Amino acid sequence: MSGEPKDDKPSQPMTPEIALEMLDGATYEQAAAAVAERVRVSKLARKVQGKPIEKWPDFVMQWDDNPSSFHFSQDGLGPGKLDLKEIGLFVARLSSLDAVLQKYNLRTPDEVWSVGDKFKAAKVIVHASEGRKFSPVWIAPTSGSEVCLVGGNHRLAIARAKGVETLPLIYHKKDFTKLKPLFPELSSD
Repeated sequence: MSGEPKDDKPSQPMTPEIALEMLDGATYEQAAAAVAERVRVSKLARKVQGKPIEKWPDFVMQWDDNPSSFHFSQDGLGPGKLDLKEIGLFVARLSSLDAVLQKYNLRTPDEVWSVGDKFKAAKVIVHASEGRKFSPVWIAPTSGSEVCLVGGNHRLAIARAKGVETLPLIYHKKDFTKLKPLFPELSSD
């Protein structure tokens, strides 16, 4: 009835996780939904964590090459925190990346669960099996003729395990001259 007071109690109690989402500008409802989604994905990730590749759900790695999603390539970086004019994108063969990737970042398909954060890798599998797209792997030149990963180690590990042949890479444009000799795919556009 319209004359009765509305029950404005939240559907779930305020938690630190919800409060943190709200500090980032989300409404209570948006924050609660984001937290509930993380809980849902976490439960599914725990079920797949540690399983051999042949027991993973079926999926194909899909990439989001929209610059507005590039901030996801670095953990904790929010939208609008990157100067997108300074970020370049190109598609490379995985073999080209592996040839110049520093050994610290190079993970074989057999190392998905033994190197890095198992839970993060499992969440990548869950997201991929649900058809979600991933922001590109972020690279940067190191000394000599190698590159390191700035972001995307777990995405790359899962993509490699699934046998991808090509993938998008992003980089700071200031590094173009150092990266060009390492990647025949990189063009100056």
